[in-house]
Amino acid sequence: MNDATQAKPAVWFPDTSALITLAVHEPLHAAVRAVLSRQRRVLVTAIVDELDSLSRARGSLADWARTALGQLDWLGRPVQVDVPVGTRLAASFQERLAGERPLRHCLEHYGEAAIVALACRARKFAPRLLSDDYGARPWPRSTVSNR
Repeated sequence: MNDATQAKPAVWFPDTSALITLAVHEPLHAAVRAVLSRQRRVLVTAIVDELDSLSRARGSLADWARTALGQLDWLGRPVQVDVPVGTRLAASFQERLAGERPLRHCLEHYGEAAIVALACRARKFAPRLLSDDYGARPWPRSTVSNR
């Protein structure tokens, strides 16, 4: 991390997988909420959309997605990526995150991609992704710009 990044305030972006993990593990949810409540954080609408979609499925994942949807109040009002620049950028990142694997559903990795689309253009803050999505594939750092 360079000096310019350290001078900018950190802003946390929780993704779908992290919010589901917090829904499953109440003590972890309480600990993360306690720490991040004192910091800036952004909830992206694509994350809410993915949780909503997952909540309509069947099984335990749907239950956890519904629980996660009920725990979003501490994150504030969801923010949308700008249209069309941000959505095009997010779509390209979604493909990269999929790592040439077919998407299981149209919103898979889109929330994370929307976060990256917002964060890579940040000028006044240092973005921090809160994620445990091991299914997403990283790409070379040189393909992401802070412009």
